[in-house]
Amino acid sequence: MLVAPSFARFGFVLGIWADSFEKLGIIAMLILTPLTFLVSGLRYSFYGTADVPIAVSLGLTIGFLALCVFVIAVIFRTGWRLRE
Repeated sequence: MLVAPSFARFGFVLGIWADSFEKLGIIAMLILTPLTFLVSGLRYSFYGTADVPIAVSLGLTIGFLALCVFVIAVIFRTGWRLRE
């Protein structure tokens, strides 16, 4: 439930950071896609649900979401790489 908003905000930050489509593509291919699969669905396929406590998983997801929201707030406040 929190994974999709987290990675949507992470994709927004990557879209502002990337200089070109190649840079965006390689970050999405090497980092974002495997991380999405690892966090959302494949954890239950390859690892037992008892391996990671739900509180740890929920805490990390909420922490990642808070970090992405903070970075977006800083980008909007400073106007870094945004068209004026």
